Amino acid sequence: MNYKIYLNMFQAFLNKFHKIQCGLKLAAVFLLFIFNHSINAATYHVSKTGNDANDGLSWANSFLTLHKALQTVIAGDEIWVAEGTYYPDEGPGMTNNNPSHSFHMIEGVGIYGGFNGTETILSQRDWVDNECTLSGEIGNLSDPTDNTMRIVFSNNLSKSAVIDGFTITKSFGGIATGAMFNQYSSPVISNCIFIANHSSTSCAGIYNFYDSYPEISNCKFENNTAVFGGGILNLGASPSISNCSFINNEATRQGAGIWNLNSSDCLISNCRFENNIALHGGGIYNETGSNLTISNSIFDNNSASEQGGAIKNINSSPNITNCEFNSNTAPMGGGVYNKSSDPSITNSTFSKNNSDNGGSIYNEFSNPTIMDCSFSENLAYLGGGVYNESSSPTITSCNFSANSSGSSGAMHNESSNPVITDCHFTNNAVQHAGGAMTNDNSTVEITLSTFDYNRAASGKGGAIDNFNSNLSISDCSFSNNIADRDGGAISNEAESETFEVSKCTFESNNSNANGGAIALIGSTITTIIASKFKGNQSSLNGGAITSNRGSVLIYNSIFTGNFAANNGGAYRRLGRGGPEFYNCTFTGNRASNLGGGIFSPHAQHAYVRLNNCILWGNSNEGISPSFEIHNSIVPTALLGGGSGNIDSDPLFVNPLDFNLSPTLEGDVHLQLCSPAIDKGLDTENMTSEDLDGNLRKFDAINGGEKIDMGAYEVQEAVAPIAICHENYEVALDEQGHVSFPIVNINNGSTGCGPLSFSNSFGAENFVVYKCELLGLEVPVSLTITDVNGNTASCSSTIVIIDNIDPIALCPINITEVNDPGQCGAILNYLFPTTATDNCGAPTISYSIPSGSLFPLGITTVVVTVTDGSGNTSLCTFDVIVSDLEGPTISCPEDITVFTDSESCTQEVDYEVNANDNCPEFTLEYSNAPGSLFQIGATTVSATVTDGVGFTSACSFTVTVIDNTPPTLICPENIEYELGFTECNKTFTYEANTGDNCDVMSVVYSPVSGSSFELGTTSVIVTVTDLQGNTSSCSFTVTITGDEDCDGVASACDLCPGGDDSIDNNNDGQPDCHVYPGFSNLPSSWICGNKNNKVRICHNGNNTLCVAQAAVTAHLGHGDYCGPCNEANCNNNLKNNNGIVLQSSSSVLINPGQQEVNTSTDEEIFVNLSPNPSSTEFVLNLHNHNEANISIILIDEYGRKIQQFETKNVHQDIRFGIDLRPGVYNLVIRTKATNKVLKIVKLN
Repeated sequence: MNYKIYLNMFQAFLNKFHKIQCGLKLAAVFLLFIFNHSINAATYHVSKTGNDANDGLSWANSFLTLHKALQTVIAGDEIWVAEGTYYPDEGPGMTNNNPSHSFHMIEGVGIYGGFNGTETILSQRDWVDNECTLSGEIGNLSDPTDNTMRIVFSNNLSKSAVIDGFTITKSFGGIATGAMFNQYSSPVISNCIFIANHSSTSCAGIYNFYDSYPEISNCKFENNTAVFGGGILNLGASPSISNCSFINNEATRQGAGIWNLNSSDCLISNCRFENNIALHGGGIYNETGSNLTISNSIFDNNSASEQGGAIKNINSSPNITNCEFNSNTAPMGGGVYNKSSDPSITNSTFSKNNSDNGGSIYNEFSNPTIMDCSFSENLAYLGGGVYNESSSPTITSCNFSANSSGSSGAMHNESSNPVITDCHFTNNAVQHAGGAMTNDNSTVEITLSTFDYNRAASGKGGAIDNFNSNLSISDCSFSNNIADRDGGAISNEAESETFEVSKCTFESNNSNANGGAIALIGSTITTIIASKFKGNQSSLNGGAITSNRGSVLIYNSIFTGNFAANNGGAYRRLGRGGPEFYNCTFTGNRASNLGGGIFSPHAQHAYVRLNNCILWGNSNEGISPSFEIHNSIVPTALLGGGSGNIDSDPLFVNPLDFNLSPTLEGDVHLQLCSPAIDKGLDTENMTSEDLDGNLRKFDAINGGEKIDMGAYEVQEAVAPIAICHENYEVALDEQGHVSFPIVNINNGSTGCGPLSFSNSFGAENFVVYKCELLGLEVPVSLTITDVNGNTASCSSTIVIIDNIDPIALCPINITEVNDPGQCGAILNYLFPTTATDNCGAPTISYSIPSGSLFPLGITTVVVTVTDGSGNTSLCTFDVIVSDLEGPTISCPEDITVFTDSESCTQEVDYEVNANDNCPEFTLEYSNAPGSLFQIGATTVSATVTDGVGFTSACSFTVTVIDNTPPTLICPENIEYELGFTECNKTFTYEANTGDNCDVMSVVYSPVSGSSFELGTTSVIVTVTDLQGNTSSCSFTVTITGDEDCDGVASACDLCPGGDDSIDNNNDGQPDCHVYPGFSNLPSSWICGNKNNKVRICHNGNNTLCVAQAAVTAHLGHGDYCGPCNEANCNNNLKNNNGIVLQSSSSVLINPGQQEVNTSTDEEIFVNLSPNPSSTEFVLNLHNHNEANISIILIDEYGRKIQQFETKNVHQDIRFGIDLRPGVYNLVIRTKATNKVLKIVKLN
């Protein structure tokens, strides 16, 4: 529940009762009502998916029309409306397309739009994204005239009635209508958009009718059109409007944004008015006592086709604060138009506004107060910033910059009386007259203001053009203003009006015609007081001022560094009468023709009067022939022009050179000795102050107060100041005499010169003789007199001093040898020093006394001679002591040492004793103590050298012996099993050796790289170092690989399974392979009943008993002599791949031979051909049992070359076409059997 609604209701309720007692009773009743109702307050929901038959108490049971909700609620309830468009002619009791229907607000009820239909608390809504529209488009879409006249209506409501979050659009009204109409009503209107509403006779947006005080906040008024008040119309109503925008609204008559009528004192804050268009008052129109307040608001690009592009005030005086007016346009008053109004405009900016007259503000019969405002880049034909017509504005602390117009760039005053204080006019420009300001038949007062860099491009008055107007200017400055015609800063054209300038500065202004600073045209009455004209220039006459008629009175002013290209470097007078100058200073001014200071050519009609002035250092004698000068400093040529004149240099603090004009340099204050001091005539003094504001009469020169000449009054007493040396010392000469001028005791005394001096002795010189008065103090006084006869005195004390040094003469240098055993010699001076002085005998002292011990070498003795005044002189002589005594040395006995186990050198330390009569000697060694010595004998020499080069030497021998044997670690024992093709094995090996010095040799037996046979061989290693020390160690090499255990390597075994070790006939061939004859056979090879046959191992697994005659044939077929099992290592053979070859099933096949398996496990028939082969081998297999067969090809090193699998019963396998020449083993393996065939590949 919104308790603010109840508070607003309560306040409205009390306002209806005027008697306190009655009000309190009713208040109690009302509060009871609020308490009871707050418990039952309801929120009603409206959505486009609802139904008016629902209860509306939830989104699920929402109403369809807003009218249904309005007919249901009571005070304290709220209405929540979901996004969508709602029409006033829809709902219970409404007639379709009836334009007179409206949504009537209810007292104490808040109507809120902007929901999406899911919210449970008010703060969850988003009225921007969930647009909720109240539309008057109820009829023909192409005909707006049948739209609703009033979409929302409130009557006699308080602030407890709220409408918030709606877009209200497309109303079409007539008299007393608007999209929302408030009659004696003050609802709260927030977050609403009034857009595209129209009225043919009055207001389009909100119409507030008498005694209405609505609060309107955060609303937008856009594209509304009406005759009056496109956005809002207030008739006798005073709403509060904040944070709102008025954009693109239009009124065919007044107030496209807002129209206020009949004392509508509304409050407008933080609002924006943009692109609104009306006949009068494009943004706001105020009429008939509507004294509203506008703050912190912006007016951009609004326009009126007649008056007041942003605001027009008629008989109204609004208060405008902290506002911006930018780019608004109207024929009169591009920003604001005031008629018979006295608004207050404070701290606001006006920029780039445009108008025929009054680019920013037009005042007509109005007296506005304008303070702390800025006017920049505004444009008009007259008055780029402000136009005043019959008005008396007060303008304070404002800036007018870069405004432009045909005339009067910043301000135009016509028949007006403005008061302008502390304002700044900068860079304003016009095509014609008055770069910053034009005054026409007006009375204008300007104080504490500046006019800089303003310009009249083709007219007069670079800053101000004053026509038939009374103009008073005080404490202002004008600099760098330019006019194409007369008056670089000010052009004043009048007949009898007054023109007053006081305490102003005119610097660097420029006229392309006459009057670089000021042009006085006509019979104006001009008074210029305490002003400065510096560095101004004109292309014709009057570098600072030009005048032709009228009276001109100028006093306490300076004219310096001004320039005129023709006549009158500072001032040009043309016409009858003449200017009068009092206490003015003219210097450094220049004219290319006549009158570097002042020019007035008409002697019979015009004259120039100067009193108490300085006219000095200007070009062309400074003045024209027509003049009257009294009590002034002028050039010699002008002395005859009056009385009391002086032709002396006025002694300015920083004089100007007129050749440098125009210039701002120079300082025309008077130096203390200026001849202008106290030389003026008091009766011609016009003021009690000088140009600096100091007292005009100051007694600078003793003798009575008198006025100074020129613009500045010296404020210090002009009298000499005597300054003496407090103590003045005079020094005796070489003969002890002294004489000096007494004036020497002066120590910078000052005064107007030339100065003269006198002393208390009355003599020019004071003479003192000899040394008797040395240190005497003599008092004396000095009197100084200046050029005016003023005197001053000071005192001093003369002190007689002696500053002449005594003279010293030293003896010649002394040479000596050292005392025995000493590093020096004791010496007495035989010839002392002599000394003289101008006053008495001086004292003598030595830096080294006589009888001292002098060291070897050269010693300089300094002799100091001091007189009675402390003056000293020095001289020196040398004492030279030589050393003739040599050093002594003693070496140790010869030294023998042994190396340690980790080094081939040995560190040896020793001590050599040396001495000399002087402690400074050096000891050098061929090998320093603590050095490392190599093995063997080394001679060490030592030499001592003293400071003068005498030497002594000795030597001894250091012998280093190595008795440490070398270190030796043998390799690990080697074990190796020969492969299928190996009969022996070659090994290289290396022992790990070391020595503290170096190893000479390592000897192996057998040598590394030897070939080892079957069995175990011991290898002995011996290492010897360079000194003959030795060490030994040994290791073994064991060779295995005899598969049939006959002592012959398998690769060299000619009779596999047989005994190759038997050679009974000693022919070098195994008897099993080469038949040795029957008589040489072992008994185990003989068989038969008669022991006359020979046992033959047939096919490697069948022992036969054959006749002797058949032995050779069997051997030729690969059989061998002897039984098959004679040396079979437990009936198994091994190859280098670890394959066990069963002797019962392994057969070596000759080329073309077929072998039949004798095993009962499997029957495999093998045929290999050709063997040997130079191309490929063909292996034919026949497998009766269809067992898996693996075929492996192994080279002579036991490496697997190829392997493939098969289980075919009959198959020819071709292989070996890419084998390299050599011997290979072909292993044929089944689950139970291995067969090995030896094959040979030829080239």
